[in-house]
Amino acid sequence: MRNNIVRRAAAVATAAGIAVLGASSLPSTATAAPAGSQTPAVAPESAPTSTEHQAGVVIEGFTTINGQEVFLTVYDNSLHGSSANVVIGDPEDGGAFGFVEQATAFVVDGQLSITFDVDGKAATLSGTVVENGKPTRIRDAMQDGGENLVTKGTNTPLLANLTLAYDGQTVPVEVGAAFGYDLEVRSTDLYGN
Repeated sequence: MRNNIVRRAAAVATAAGIAVLGASSLPSTATAAPAGSQTPAVAPESAPTSTEHQAGVVIEGFTTINGQEVFLTVYDNSLHGSSANVVIGDPEDGGAFGFVEQATAFVVDGQLSITFDVDGKAATLSGTVVENGKPTRIRDAMQDGGENLVTKGTNTPLLANLTLAYDGQTVPVEVGAAFGYDLEVRSTDLYGN
């Protein structure tokens, strides 16, 4: 079930134009359809189909704290829950990693506050997140795990003003990607199972 949720989250992220952190470590047979092409396979007419509505935000940011590079991601999903992580330095060379998962959104009424446990120390990501532009229509098709996934909806640019507090310092976060999404994900079994 978790792999199914991650697959669908990856489909949403692909449609949204981002990579899901950690998805590369999962076995996957995902193949995105080339731009302008038809759906890569045709499912039997009687194939089971389901449609899910998903909305949320994606934020990726960078900063430096105590001389170490920091990478942050926040992923809210109204249907599959929310996750966030912080990577401080290189975890394989003395750095550290923190991860938080929850059923509800991290961004509530334009406010974001997440506290990570990073090797016994608290790291707090906080700030404001507001819409910053008009929604863009998106559509993407891909195959994964014997399913054809078609994702369509909108992405809306966000302005995220964030700081990270860790180990006695508070630093601003340079936000790379930040957008809200409102998508419909239609899944059709390719083999009629």
